[in-house]
Amino acid sequence: KVITTDQKGILADISTILTQKDANILQAEIQTTDDRKGISHFTIEVENYKQLQEIIGAIKKIKNVLLVERT
Repeated sequence: KVITTDQKGILADISTILTQKDANILQAEIQTTDDRKGISHFTIEVENYKQLQEIIGAIKKIKNVLLVERT
């Protein structure tokens, strides 16, 4: 789960990281709240826990990302 401020291009930034880190997106669900936050749920395929941790760390560095958590 990724929570962001609602901003143009943020989904592209997340997708770019997933591609760069060689993760496969199996499913994505994106919603915008009334208070202009983006809530994204991704189901991704990774090789191992280390790869997942690298992805989470990279997404956390994106400007306007408020929360990244595994659910």
